[in-house]
Amino acid sequence: MTVVRPLDDGCLVALLDVSGHGPKAHDLASTLVQEIMNWSTNNLTGLMNRLHESACGTRGAAVGLALLSGERSTLLYLGVGNTCIRRFGSQSWRGVSGAGLLGSRLSLPREELVKLAPNDVVTLSSDGMHEQIRQADYPLITLDPPATVAETLMRRFSKSNDDASCLVIKCKP
Repeated sequence: MTVVRPLDDGCLVALLDVSGHGPKAHDLASTLVQEIMNWSTNNLTGLMNRLHESACGTRGAAVGLALLSGERSTLLYLGVGNTCIRRFGSQSWRGVSGAGLLGSRLSLPREELVKLAPNDVVTLSSDGMHEQIRQADYPLITLDPPATVAETLMRRFSKSNDDASCLVIKCKP
C-alpha cells in the first residue's frame, strides 16, 4: 500500500508492506496509514518509531518513508524491512532500509538525504519487485510519464510469487 501526504513544501510518501493477507493485514495497514496521516512533523525517525509502537503485537510490516522537499530539491529516506527506494536520472542511487519488521524488531539505519535534479525519477517498491533494476534495463524511465513507469516496472520486474507495490515520483523539469 502507498500513501502520499502533501506538505507545505513537498510531500511525505510511504510504502507499507504488511505481512500476510486478509482482514488482520488490512486492519494493520489502515492503522499505519492513519498514523502517517496524523503525523504533524517532518521527523521521519519519530514517525517510524510511532509506527513501530502501533504495530506491536501484530503480524508486522515493512515500511519505507520519504520526505520530498520541492524548494530544496531533496529527498530524505528512512526504511525498515523489505522496501526499496531508487533514484534514476542524473545519478543512480539506492537507499538502505534497516533490517527488521515493524512491531517486532526495529533496526533503523540513519536517515539518508539525497539531492534531486530535474527529471529524476524516484521509485519506492516492496519486496514483490526485483531490486536490481538498472537504468539500462528501462532506458525510457526518465522520459515516460509516472503512470507508464509504474505499469512498466510492475509488468517487467514484479515477482510472480509475491504481491508488489510501486510508487513513482518524477521531478519537474
